[in-house]
Amino acid sequence: MPDDEAALGGQPGRPSGPRGLGAPAEQAEAPTAPPAAPGPGPGGPQLSPAFDQLAGQLTDRVVGVVDWLRAKATLRVTTALALAVYGFVALVGLVAALVLLVVAVVRIWDVYVPVQPEGRRVWLAYIVFGGLLFLAGAWLWARARGNGRG
Repeated sequence: MPDDEAALGGQPGRPSGPRGLGAPAEQAEAPTAPPAAPGPGPGGPQLSPAFDQLAGQLTDRVVGVVDWLRAKATLRVTTALALAVYGFVALVGLVAALVLLVVAVVRIWDVYVPVQPEGRRVWLAYIVFGGLLFLAGAWLWARARGNGRG
């Protein structure tokens, strides 16, 4: 039997470890954490003040380049997209307001313009306001073509 304990890593005459694998009891302790890697700070190599200054300058330069790039590219694109979205929302609002204004004017025309028979009042409003909007559009078209843009 003593040969079996020696073959399993135990020592003859000493009790085996907690797992019964023949390891001595005093070697069955929990493993310790590995030592920390050396580096700057306590216990590691100390860096020179010139290296710290150089690292600070390089960091400042990288931050400056990133800020410059952001100002040149990202802020301009963000501003342009925001203006496009706000312009589109304003355009939709103006179109909706114009449609509601035309509907209100036609309704007021239908109620207050004395035309007989009553069924022709709405058609007359359509003709009058359609003609006014047509003339306004033709005037704007002529202005746009007169400026050399069309």
